[in-house]
Amino acid sequence: MASQPNLWLSTVLGLTEDGNTQGVRAWGLGIGLVDCLLDVEEDLRIGKLYFPLEDLRRCRVGPADIERAVSARCVTEPLHRLISLQVGRAVRRFATAEDWARQCRAQEGEIVLQSIARARHILDRIEQNKKSIFEMPGEKAV
Repeated sequence: MASQPNLWLSTVLGLTEDGNTQGVRAWGLGIGLVDCLLDVEEDLRIGKLYFPLEDLRRCRVGPADIERAVSARCVTEPLHRLISLQVGRAVRRFATAEDWARQCRAQEGEIVLQSIARARHILDRIEQNKKSIFEMPGEKAV
């Protein structure tokens, strides 16, 4: 789902003419992961939680644990592990997307690379804040 708008945009820009959609899908999924991290508080207010169940099990954290941590605006150790998984996954997606974007036409590929650079900046800020997703005012994925 997260990669579909990027696939449409890439089609309009002519970036998927060769039928290769792996890079554009990686771009969309990376953006989706960043958005998920930035919107945890907002999503919880409307009863949504967009983390893979396998990751919750792996990090030994449940929805109620995340709700309590978000309510207290505190990154617990299990939430820290969960955020780290998502950041790592986004970084890997962006690496794939960057490889693809560098092979695209110059101007259109540059649009993708700028989007990825902005998203990486947000991930870097999350890292600098010790995985705190609560101190990211005004940040939005692009």
